[in-house]
Amino acid sequence: MSRLTIIVAATKSNGIGQNGQLPWRLPKEMTYFARATSSAPAGHCNAVIMGRNTWESIPNKFRPLKTRENIVVSKNASFDAGLAKLEGSLEAAITRMKANQQIFRGFIIGGASLYAESLALPPSSPVGFVDRVLLTRILSPAFDACDVFMPDFLGSTSDGKEWRREAHSAVEEWLGFKVAEGAQEENGVEYEFQMWSAFPSDDAASLAHGFNGRPYFHAAGKFWGAQGSMKRMLDCSWEREEAGARPQWPARREQRSQHSCSVQRPAGWSPLLRLTMNRNLPRVGARSFLIFACTLVAFVIETQLTQYLQTDLGYRQPFFIFYLVHSSFAIIFPCHLLYLTATTKYSATALCNGLAIALSNHLTPNHVSRSTTAKFPTVRFLTLVLALTFGITWPAILWFIAISWASLSDVTALWNANAFFAYLMTFKCRWEPRKLFAVSLATIGVLIVVYGGSAVPSRDDAPSIERRALASSWKPLMGSLLTLIASVGYALYQVLYKKYAALPSDPELVAEASEYEQLATGEDSQGVQYGTHDATLESDDTVYPPPFGLHPNLLTSAIGLCTLSVLWIFIPLLHHTGAELFLLPPNLKTVSTIVGISLGGVVFNAGFMILLGVWGPIITSVGNLLTIVLVFISDVLFGAGVETITLGSVVGCSIIVAAFAVLVYDMLDR
Repeated sequence: MSRLTIIVAATKSNGIGQNGQLPWRLPKEMTYFARATSSAPAGHCNAVIMGRNTWESIPNKFRPLKTRENIVVSKNASFDAGLAKLEGSLEAAITRMKANQQIFRGFIIGGASLYAESLALPPSSPVGFVDRVLLTRILSPAFDACDVFMPDFLGSTSDGKEWRREAHSAVEEWLGFKVAEGAQEENGVEYEFQMWSAFPSDDAASLAHGFNGRPYFHAAGKFWGAQGSMKRMLDCSWEREEAGARPQWPARREQRSQHSCSVQRPAGWSPLLRLTMNRNLPRVGARSFLIFACTLVAFVIETQLTQYLQTDLGYRQPFFIFYLVHSSFAIIFPCHLLYLTATTKYSATALCNGLAIALSNHLTPNHVSRSTTAKFPTVRFLTLVLALTFGITWPAILWFIAISWASLSDVTALWNANAFFAYLMTFKCRWEPRKLFAVSLATIGVLIVVYGGSAVPSRDDAPSIERRALASSWKPLMGSLLTLIASVGYALYQVLYKKYAALPSDPELVAEASEYEQLATGEDSQGVQYGTHDATLESDDTVYPPPFGLHPNLLTSAIGLCTLSVLWIFIPLLHHTGAELFLLPPNLKTVSTIVGISLGGVVFNAGFMILLGVWGPIITSVGNLLTIVLVFISDVLFGAGVETITLGSVVGCSIIVAAFAVLVYDMLDR
């Protein structure tokens, strides 16, 4: 007898589809689906059983679902299932799955009729029955108009089973990886990951003796003790018998002493199960850390060159420099697009079509687009670009002004203090002790660097009459205040960008999971299906989801174009009012320095926008505190040398590095 698990997303009324499609779009839920159905010990794999329409909804390039045995159920014996296994009934599909000793778990993934048929299997069925449902419960009431439903398994005991919800710890233990706890929000939709397990409807007798008088061990790794309380035990879900591996139901402790239960887990199972089960699954990728390293270096270069331009070369045109740097953002998307067309098989048109779908679905989450011919939300996109441009402009202008008034160390430290502000302003942020400790630790490190005797930067200590006059004026204090205001504003920008502009998932993290989504069809079909976001699109026409980093780079370029076309008007206005007299760069050295600043700004801001979508504002902003460390190192190497080193700078930089390490550990541990 085999165990089966249903995995499905459904509303409170068990709705799974509306008007022939899925009413919601939840990429993080897709990631959960891929990980749940793929996780298996070394040397084993899982099986996914689906209806014919479910299989047909998946484009050829994604068939079969990777690292899983695909079994298609269809009464049409001549149906071409490709690389999947074809069976004429659910019972035959389960029998095939049982015959393969490498199968670890079996999942029913759709559609609606297959859900109903599998749930109707009684515990006494010789082929097996469903004893677990991985349910993504859609909590938002906006989808109550669904017209396709799965059976109300929680309200029925006619199949001889009673369903009980497992604790969150049991969900993670069974799956072998971290699962987000509590209500989640994505694209305006609230949902929750749940796991329901089946128990005999006749509690007293059945829990003691199991079905057909046999002891049973529950898959969640629990048993009923003598007092009827639920206690944890090792997972006895596998019992080796002559007929093969047979999962059993939970037994009482005294029952286990009377019945032999030689628990032998599949080959490859070890205490490192969480690692081995997910060995082939996407993780926080190396590309993210490479981009992070590039942003740090780019920020240091931009900062050093900006101060060199305004202090050593004497070219103080903060708004004009800002205008040139931010207008340069426009080049990043064309460069990325050119790179992809040159190194992949995708055309620029296909890449842009995928971006259009991603933007349409993100900006209009309640009207999921399934075709490139759908109307693009132009007004919403332009509004988003204008808001992003304004949000990033005014803190940047204050930064460019402050860098010519205050010391480089003060500006760098105060600017990067936005980490703590970002943490405080994060919407619905839970006060997680580890994150709060890391952010507070990083802030303390910043204060030690600034006020602990750091001599960064050395240029401010050069024997210049102009700098000595600057140090004795009001400008250093004003520069620090402007930087503090800019830091708060930039923290707000980060939080709002993550909430409203960034896609709800990162292709690097979602990987295969983002290729699949539940699609709903009519009640007379297989029902809910797992396929790509747009199963009707040919791969040559559209690349969806868009490649890693392409969406944030599009937004970065859009900000650059908006800056170039709109903010130029302030240059003559500032010149006319005398606030900033316009002056062209006087020599080639000045021009070259401005070009270097612009390129550094492009790399930093493009990478920063990508990381905001991948890591979120807290980890990204704390990570950027490492620029303080790099500025300190660069000044030691290229500035005043070892004279720059003080106890405060060393201790403060070490604390910042430690704080970032804590956040990275927290991120990888989830």
